[in-house]
Amino acid sequence: SDPEYARSVARFVDERMREVADRQGITSPARVAILTLLNIADELQRERRRADRVSDSVEERSRYLSELIAAAVDGKTHVAKDPA
Repeated sequence: SDPEYARSVARFVDERMREVADRQGITSPARVAILTLLNIADELQRERRRADRVSDSVEERSRYLSELIAAAVDGKTHVAKDPA
């Protein structure tokens, strides 16, 4: 809906298509588009997996810190090992 954002996305796709065409020596626009799509989809999947791992790590760390806080409030001295 934001025109500047749409232009930015279009520039990104255009740049990536040019890179694929130059690197692969492909002249067919359809083939360039398909390879570009596959490359971008692969990057997206990799980033999603990385983000999931980071999110899981943050959740583990948050639980640990919550346990530390609860233990401190209760006056306990022992808490499970830090997951980090």
